[in-house]
Amino acid sequence: MPKLLSLKNDFVFKKIFSQDQEILIDLINSVLRLPEESGIISVTVKNPEILPDEIEKKFIILDVRAVDQEGKEYDIEIQVRQYENYPKRTLYYLCRMYGDQLNKGENYAALCPVIGIHFLDYEQFPDNPDFHYHFFLRDTRYPNLSLTDDISLHIFELPGIERSMKHRDKMQEWLYFFNHAHEEGENTMEANYSNPMIKKHMTRFNS
Repeated sequence: MPKLLSLKNDFVFKKIFSQDQEILIDLINSVLRLPEESGIISVTVKNPEILPDEIEKKFIILDVRAVDQEGKEYDIEIQVRQYENYPKRTLYYLCRMYGDQLNKGENYAALCPVIGIHFLDYEQFPDNPDFHYHFFLRDTRYPNLSLTDDISLHIFELPGIERSMKHRDKMQEWLYFFNHAHEEGENTMEANYSNPMIKKHMTRFNS
């Protein structure tokens, strides 16, 4: 089995996760650590195409947009390079996804949560020891007091997974796969991964 294409490549990332809902479901359930009994069972990818004009843009945003059976929307991205305005751009896109759910005159009660899942191949917060950060609207003095969880963002810093990983669970196995899939051959892949979804679909990454 030849070496695999890197999942950190924007085009590979979008092609794999937009064309196979089964593997996308497993990725979301794993990295969000959703309990098996309440995990996502189906998703619909809202932007599966890679358009020619996207390829020609100076700053490419090849994200995967999905909605689950409860109406929750997901923005799933891989960021290889660090851009100065990444936080503002991220907030803008999540808020736009939230606002685009309603037409003029519709009830606000119809709004569903929007969840960002971003994998960064750099450290956005280099002075912090963790690799997983979860942002949403909470009071600064009373962190348990939430205004709403309807807009939230999960950031996974891929470089930090190596030093933080002690007992590898499904989330950490996926992140390890992001970092090392393109380096591994068939034997090492069989030894390094227990997740049946990764094993089942790893041949799709063949170069």
